[in-house]
Formats: sequence, structure tokens, C-alpha cells
Amino acid sequence: MSESLLPTLDASLFLHGTDEQRKEFSSKLVFEMLDHACVKLVNHGIEDHVVEELFGWSKRFFELPMEEKIKIENVPNVDPQRGYSSFGVENSAGLLAEKEGKDPDAKEHFDQGRVDNPEFPNQFPEETEANGMKGFRVFMEKYYDTCQKLGVELMRAIEMGLGIPRDSLAEKVMKSDSELRFNYFPELELKRVTAGTSARIWPHTDFCVLTMLFQDQIGGLEMEDQKKPGNFYPVKRNSTTEMLINGGESLQRLTNNVIRAGLHRVVGPPQTQNEAGDEVIPKRYSVPFFVQANHYSSVGPLPYFVDENRPAAYSDITTMQFTQERTANVY
Repeated sequence: MSESLLPTLDASLFLHGTDEQRKEFSSKLVFEMLDHACVKLVNHGIEDHVVEELFGWSKRFFELPMEEKIKIENVPNVDPQRGYSSFGVENSAGLLAEKEGKDPDAKEHFDQGRVDNPEFPNQFPEETEANGMKGFRVFMEKYYDTCQKLGVELMRAIEMGLGIPRDSLAEKVMKSDSELRFNYFPELELKRVTAGTSARIWPHTDFCVLTMLFQDQIGGLEMEDQKKPGNFYPVKRNSTTEMLINGGESLQRLTNNVIRAGLHRVVGPPQTQNEAGDEVIPKRYSVPFFVQANHYSSVGPLPYFVDENRPAAYSDITTMQFTQERTANVY
């Protein structure tokens, strides 16, 4: 499949449209997710200047001295991630296959949850005039809330497109146990990638309900072609506010395999040369928002998708149990 064939939908038709427009958008959204596992959205309410500021904060955060970032280090464990994770901490190869012989992901990341969660509190860097981070927490908390509200609306659109009762899916994510992440992929020598032992992110599926992604213009993200398993196609950014929506494993569980999680990876875009003359893959930034079901709600199949001809394919476990099980595979 060509990247140019990946559909782009106008989210304003659902967010601000007539009843008929909402139905039309919902039908198209579900059709494309069934067909491609992902879709591009525009006019979703997050404006250019917000996305530009978002990436500005991401760059300033990762440019902080390591001694500042390490103060808010996320200690690797199976609980929700909060704070900074350094280069090579995660190995996404473990989500789909064995990690043996494969280097950890060539990235750093910062993770944030909702504001009022004492069980898994956020960690933010110190904000001073000198380090350029004043205003970071306020912006990040506001952006999180914006994405969470949009995520709930998209779940309602999926409900409408599937023909199931309102809030059957949306109520799963209303408590806001979603997660916001900054990804930074430093410059990487091409020879490490071509050797087959290193990758920015190995092929995997996200274990949330829905991923809402902004990426920079560098490229490298690839989605698996649903009609040709094992074949991947590039997904490039065509505009600053173009958002990629990707179904996750929790949505696959809730719909009993009706909507499947989208397999994706991050590879190297066209390489350049560094000062030493070595061929390198340029640095890249992306910002996913993982719409997650409430930690202690079930991610077993909903009754609308289970009958004698389609028995439940998954056990009735909580989001926390499922997330911990999957997170254990990346460390």
C-alpha cells in the first residue's frame, strides 16, 4: 500500500457537525480503522501554534543536561511510566518477538499521566530562567487535558460507527488514565541499523486503546499493510497539525478482534552525513498520546462483540493487569 492512499478525515465533522455529518464521519473512521488500523485526522481542534510549542518544549527538555533529566528518572518497572527514561532503557522487540540479538530502542522519552493521581505521580524537571523550562508543567498539563477530551470524543465516534450504545467505549477512558509521551530519537549511525541489530523502535503494537500521534517532518514511521502482512509503508507528516490515529491492543481486546491493533515501527529516513563523514540517520521527535482505559476497569471483550459464533478471545482482566503484563516485556 502507498502512504498516499492512507485516508485523511476531517474531525470537525464529528466535533461540530450536524447529526448526519457525525454519522458519516463515524462510519468512515471505523471503516478505515478496519481497513488500515489507522487514519489521519485534521481539524481536530489542536491548532498549529500549540503543536509548534509542543515540539519546542520537547526539544528543550531533551537538551537539558543529563544531571537535570536524571533527577526525574523513571525507575524501570511494570507500573505506568513517569518522568525521564534514558537512551536504550526500553526494548520494544520484546512486545512482538524475542529481544535476544536485538539492541534496545535507540531513543529517550518523557512520560506523564493525569494531574490528580497520587498512586502514580508525575515527575517534572525543575523550571528556571536559566534552563528555559519555565511554563513547562502548565503547558503539559493543559495539553494533556486537551488530548484526553479529544480521545473521549473519538471513542464516541468509534461507538457510533460500530453501532453500539453511547459511552460503551468512552466510559472506559473517562477517568483519564491516559499517558502523554515525548519521544526523542538521537542521530544514529546508519551502519548500526543496516546490521539488523539496532532500530529506533522495533515492530510492535501499542497496548493502549487508541494512540493519537504528532510527529516532526523527518519521517521514519511505518505502518504494516493490513492486506499484506509483513509489508510496511511510510507514514509521513503532510502538515504541522496532521494527527495519526492508531488502534491499540486494548481496543482490539474490547472489540474482540473486530478492530485490530496497528503494527508499526520506526526506521531510518534518508540518511545524511555527520561532521566525521559517517552516514547517519538524522534526529527525530514525536509526541504520542496514549488514550488508555481506566486502570481498574476491565479490558475483556464487551458483550456487543461476543456470541456463540464469536466467543470471547480474551480474558476479563483489568487495564492495570494487562499493562503490567505487556510493560514487563520491554525491560
